[in-house]
Amino acid sequence: MRPSELMTQASGRVAARGIDFEAELARRARRAPATAIRAGRRRIDTIHQAASDRARRLPPVSEFGRRARTHSWVTRSGIGLG
Repeated sequence: MRPSELMTQASGRVAARGIDFEAELARRARRAPATAIRAGRRRIDTIHQAASDRARRLPPVSEFGRRARTHSWVTRSGIGLG
């Protein structure tokens, strides 16, 4: 092989590696949003599960000492003064 051919052969390999690198970067860039969405959904599911578990361990409402209200003829609505 002639020395001049060595240079073109080596530069061809370097160019091929560069093209492969660019293609892989493009693939990863296209995949990144979907991967992030999946990770976010997994995180939300984990948080939701943890909150559900904590809520199940709470004592019943009757344990907090609230008594039923006695109703009189005078009541107030929750909005305004009426």
